[in-house]
Amino acid sequence: LAQPATEKQLAKKLKKGTYGTCEQCKKIIDPKRMSVNRSASYCIECKNNLQIKKVKKWYKFPWMKR
Repeated sequence: LAQPATEKQLAKKLKKGTYGTCEQCKKIIDPKRMSVNRSASYCIECKNNLQIKKVKKWYKFPWMKR
């Protein structure tokens, strides 16, 4: 999962004009989400998808029995 953006990364985004834009789908991140998490790099849909992929990857370990 992506780490929270550092101040340098946020400054770069502001300079490039990409602050508030999802890194994956390039859509504008909901202003409500940005007000709660100013370092958000993903919209809520993409963030949820990344978390689901992480969980699915975790279940692929051979020692995991279903």
